[in-house]
Amino acid sequence: MLAPKELLPKCVNQQIKVITTNQTYYTGKLISYDEYMNLVLSGDVEERKLTSKGELLSKIGGDNNRVLICGVGVAMIVPCI
Repeated sequence: MLAPKELLPKCVNQQIKVITTNQTYYTGKLISYDEYMNLVLSGDVEERKLTSKGELLSKIGGDNNRVLICGVGVAMIVPCI
């Protein structure tokens, strides 16, 4: 398992899954991040409930749209290979 500071540089411009502390997760392309683990996702970003069925909550599409995820709420980052 890699520490976030080792993992995040390798994931820039790659698809990732961000699991949050409020039982939801986001999938999208990581555009940027900072030292507080605030993450900016782009592309076809999806927000889903963290359940066995993964109920879709919202979908934000297009490369011009960006989603900012506050680092305080990030529980886990999973690279999508």
